[in-house]
Amino acid sequence: MNSFCFHGELFEYRAEALDALSAGGFSYFESFGSIDLTHDSFGLEVSEIADETTALSMQRILRARFPGWHSYVFEDQEEYTSCRWWVRIHRDSESSSE
Repeated sequence: MNSFCFHGELFEYRAEALDALSAGGFSYFESFGSIDLTHDSFGLEVSEIADETTALSMQRILRARFPGWHSYVFEDQEEYTSCRWWVRIHRDSESSSE
């Protein structure tokens, strides 16, 4: 059984990500819906991005801010939402159970 990990410092990284995206011309609630913490992989997830081009631009900004972290862009397959792109960036392996 995997135990829940909590990394309080992710709140600071979330603020840094928000600042970096803002400096890149993206605004909260207009360009994306939220930045969530992913404690299990020591990372962040930017959600509700309107299109792939914007998501890829955000990914570049976040990779520059957090060099060495893993990142990817994916599309949410749920049909109920029109904002379907997400960016996930994380330091640790996604299968980490520490």
